[in-house]
Amino acid sequence: AGWFSLTGDVTIEGARVFSAIIGVTAVAVVMALTLVVSESRKASILAGVLLATDGWFSYSSLLLKLDTTAALIGMIGMLLFVIALRKDTRL
Repeated sequence: AGWFSLTGDVTIEGARVFSAIIGVTAVAVVMALTLVVSESRKASILAGVLLATDGWFSYSSLLLKLDTTAALIGMIGMLLFVIALRKDTRL
């Protein structure tokens, strides 16, 4: 409902745009997380390709926005946690 009032598009395609944004953001966050952890661009690209071509993730992101959003929030939290661990905070 909020997404429809924001975009002004109350069609099925308008709802799928929201799902696509969440899915693309999830792939980008997985790639960033893999890059931070492994420090390998090849591993980051491989993780992004595997997630982007995963049929179940693609299908569920169109149907279950809440589950995909929860996974995205979890991945962002993991990325921030790994970045925080990598910083030297000693005084």
